[in-house]
Parts: sequence; structure tokens; C-alpha cells
Amino acid sequence: FWYIGDNYQNDMEGAKALEWHTIHFDRRHQGSGPAADYVVHDESELTALLRQLEGEYNV
Repeated sequence: FWYIGDNYQNDMEGAKALEWHTIHFDRRHQGSGPAADYVVHDESELTALLRQLEGEYNV
């Protein structure tokens, strides 16, 4: 599973506890940490990352 969230503590750490892959949508540049597999800062970065991941997982 992939989880996208904008709150590091609540979203990323919670999803990692469930052993999900995580994407931290840090639009406010508040900082991230090791529970985030990827960090994006705006919608265009998120879209590009999702397209990249789709290519990697749909082989």
C-alpha cells in the first residue's frame, strides 16, 4: 500500500507503523523524516512521482 499524507507525525509515522510505503506531501516545507519514503512539495511533484512509481510497479 501507498499512503499520501501532509502531516508527518500523524500520517507518515502512522502509515509506517502499518508497514505501508509513504509519500509526504510537505507543501508547507515543515520538514520530514525517516518514515517518509518520498517527499514532495506541490501537486506537480506529486503527479510526476506517481507516474514514476506507476511505471516501476506496472512492469
